[in-house]
Amino acid sequence: MGRPEFDRKTAYIKKGEVWFDDGREEALVSYIKSHPHADSFQNKPHIILSVIDEFARTKDFMMTVGQYKGAVVTDLIAKERPQTIVEMGGYTGYSALLFGSALRDAWNGVEGAKPRYYSLEMSEKFAGIIRELVKLAGLDHVVTVVTGKAEDGLRELREDFKLETADMFFIDHYKPAYVGDLQRAEDLGLVRKGTWVVADNVVLPGAPGYLEYVRGTAKGEGIRKHVYESRLEESWEPTGEEDGLEVSKCIEVR
Repeated sequence: MGRPEFDRKTAYIKKGEVWFDDGREEALVSYIKSHPHADSFQNKPHIILSVIDEFARTKDFMMTVGQYKGAVVTDLIAKERPQTIVEMGGYTGYSALLFGSALRDAWNGVEGAKPRYYSLEMSEKFAGIIRELVKLAGLDHVVTVVTGKAEDGLRELREDFKLETADMFFIDHYKPAYVGDLQRAEDLGLVRKGTWVVADNVVLPGAPGYLEYVRGTAKGEGIRKHVYESRLEESWEPTGEEDGLEVSKCIEVR
């Protein structure tokens, strides 16, 4: 099946010269809290997500994965049922709400299951917003926010949270850091045979070094231990621009 057609009615406002950290994030929180139906948002992540989309369509662009690329990941979560997901780059929590709720739902009713979603976010301000929205969505028993650079957060997961491996990674932070931070996760033992790695924005703005790395491992290029089977899932930015996710699975650790 190919990607679904983009519905222009869902389109976010186009990204301008400045597209984040200019007060719009605080405005989003105020918009959610002052919404006419705010009393009905508690424990309903999908309604909160729809309000974020509404804000981004009518008020100001928001830097989110959006519903189209988001569906690629939620479908993968439903199919593969990872128990532990680590996200690098949380921003204001759209992906944490969307994927955290999909993770919760994948294990709903399974006795003894403890699904965990770790969101690594460098900005203290943005991390605070994620925590606030996660609590409102009733996902604070699933989603944990770790503040700081991804390289430090990965080490904290290993040393302080005693996380041995992760079943899935979602990478959506500073594009030139994709390769280095994935390699740090590998070196810490967080990537095992069977771990899935999904990277956003590999078409727009693009992450050529990352694609070269995950696709090259299967050809025996380089001296890294981890080998990936990798494919591009073509999709759409929330603005309607063409983008894609690189979906990789670790198939061997030499």
